[in-house]
Amino acid sequence: MNHDLRKQTRYRMRNGMLAVLPLPGQTRTIVGQIVDISESGLALKHTDEIAMSLNRAELILMGHEESVDPTFEIPARLVYEKEQGEGYRSGFRFDDLSREQMYQLSCFIRSNIEPIAV
Repeated sequence: MNHDLRKQTRYRMRNGMLAVLPLPGQTRTIVGQIVDISESGLALKHTDEIAMSLNRAELILMGHEESVDPTFEIPARLVYEKEQGEGYRSGFRFDDLSREQMYQLSCFIRSNIEPIAV
């Protein structure tokens, strides 16, 4: 029997919540829609493939494209990438967050989520 056990509750993001992933050593940037998020990571839906060799990255959480909310960077590690139809779904785990980043993430989650029953 397979149970999905998670340390933190996952929350569905309101439609249109975006994250940007600048790829290290490349001029390419991945922009995707945040599917769900927790205090330990997020799932991102995007159209361009991310190299699985990507070990550590700085995700930029930016909210809606036309938002006046401040953006912030958060260190993350790519955990998986799955092809889905005409795009991809990737999972990122947040790594080594500072106290300020944890506060920013908590505020971002509280102001932009819809609870999911899991």
